[in-house]
Amino acid sequence: MSEPAEPTPETKQLRGCGSYVLWAFVTVMVYALSTGPALRLYWKGVLNENLMIIYIPFDWLYDRSPLHKPLGMYWHLWCPMRFDRNGESIS
Repeated sequence: MSEPAEPTPETKQLRGCGSYVLWAFVTVMVYALSTGPALRLYWKGVLNENLMIIYIPFDWLYDRSPLHKPLGMYWHLWCPMRFDRNGESIS
């Protein structure tokens, strides 16, 4: 019987690089998905404006990009009193 091949340094490096890409993707997704709960807490008065500064990029994306409707629809799930079903701001 032949023994299994040892991974070469190149394959180990590729696996390591892939894990960094995966963790970067997961981090960005958690950051993006946390905008909904953060908005809800902000409108309930739990979070103040100083803490909402970290979400300014999403405010820009909502106002000036094709992600306006998807972001607004996601935020409607968390803040139906501030965003309608079509993703438009009510206030």
